[in-house]
Amino acid sequence: MLHFLTFVLEVCAPGFLAVFTSRLARKKKIICGGLILLLALAVSLFADHLPSLYSPKQHWVIAGRVEDEQTHAGLAKATVNVEGASASATEDNGNFRIELNGSVRKAPRLRITVIKPGFNTSESTVTPPQDDYIVFLSKL
Repeated sequence: MLHFLTFVLEVCAPGFLAVFTSRLARKKKIICGGLILLLALAVSLFADHLPSLYSPKQHWVIAGRVEDEQTHAGLAKATVNVEGASASATEDNGNFRIELNGSVRKAPRLRITVIKPGFNTSESTVTPPQDDYIVFLSKL
């Protein structure tokens, strides 16, 4: 966003100054200046909510729930491993969330492995981002 604003100032400032040094009425100058100030304020307030073309900090996630195949109860402390990302343990209700960043999120599909003692290991592939991925584990 900063690069964009710098570009606008470099390109538009000379023409902007020429307009304001012409013979416009004082009221028109004040109105135009106020509008520009409001636009700058709006951009600065909402800049964090706009998708950025320059920021590599956008995070994708794979999130969901690990459940018992028969009872559909959430399984606590199951290990969820997504290829290229760090492993995560499920919460008491079976929910998990793994953030992907860098080259991991560029992959079209990722292998996800879920391990829980007393249950068969589950291996599948997932297309990121995913926020409601359900993994069913069957008992040994």
